[in-house]
Amino acid sequence: MKEVIFEKILENAKLDASEFVKSNGQNDLRPPLYNAESYIDDVVKDKYFSALVIVRHYVKLTSDAYWSSVGAFNVDLFMLTPSASSPMCPGSDSEVISIQFGKYATNLTDSSQFGFEPLLFHFNKAYCYLPSMRGENPDARHLNQFYHCEAEIVGTLDELLPFVEGYVQALARTFVALTPIIERMSIDFSKTKQALQNIIEAESF
Repeated sequence: MKEVIFEKILENAKLDASEFVKSNGQNDLRPPLYNAESYIDDVVKDKYFSALVIVRHYVKLTSDAYWSSVGAFNVDLFMLTPSASSPMCPGSDSEVISIQFGKYATNLTDSSQFGFEPLLFHFNKAYCYLPSMRGENPDARHLNQFYHCEAEIVGTLDELLPFVEGYVQALARTFVALTPIIERMSIDFSKTKQALQNIIEAESF
């Protein structure tokens, strides 16, 4: 049943990507340069944003399908409740982004890991797909605002790694299903295609 759900996601991704390209042409899909004055107009008119929504939609569906299939529970409390919206703890090396949340002084979530750890007393596996916000400036290797799929299990890092590898392989299969769009977003699709194939075929990485 679980495999059937994932295959249906891949089938729908393929159909939606093909339909998008058929309706919008074969042009490359590159993000327009950000301009605060024209941003709303760009979102409405530039096909890049429509394509990005489709890709983002299937990344989220794949994330939920995959982690559910391995018995992990989805947790998104960290962004919603003041008592859990600030999992900044000793050990985090990120700069906080402080906010006032009603009457509470708190911080935006930099990683849900710290919120997961106490939940593992109740569940063997948990995951989320949420924004992470960090106060330092971005550089060539690190973003400071991004969506982050994180998972924690009761077990060792070596026991967690096969689940993470399986997740990355599931995402790679989804990107292959989205080829009509990914082909137009990619700077060098031949390299992208080969990288995705390498991931899918790898026993471990």
